[in-house]
Amino acid sequence: MPRTRRTMTVAAAALAIALGASGCGTQEADSDQVADELTKALEKLPALKGKDVTDSTCDGSLKAEVGQTTQCEVKVDGKAQKFTAKVSAVNDETVRFNFTPTKK
Repeated sequence: MPRTRRTMTVAAAALAIALGASGCGTQEADSDQVADELTKALEKLPALKGKDVTDSTCDGSLKAEVGQTTQCEVKVDGKAQKFTAKVSAVNDETVRFNFTPTKK
């Protein structure tokens, strides 16, 4: 029987109020805001119900430009899990992004 590989993509909530202007006027979500959204998104997954989702961190801020990415890590029941946050849409001051598990 062939093995199927599941890929979990977590759609994060829009960051309407989380955006701020950097020194050059570019809209962005800082690394703490992106990490918080990762935690919130994972806590909503039925597969993680009852799991302890903690210690989310991201490498850097996320510019409000489609295709921009940053690397994140979160602990699920004490085990580190890596994700890539990628901007999928930008509309005025709202940025939508997806979290995808990073291949090991």
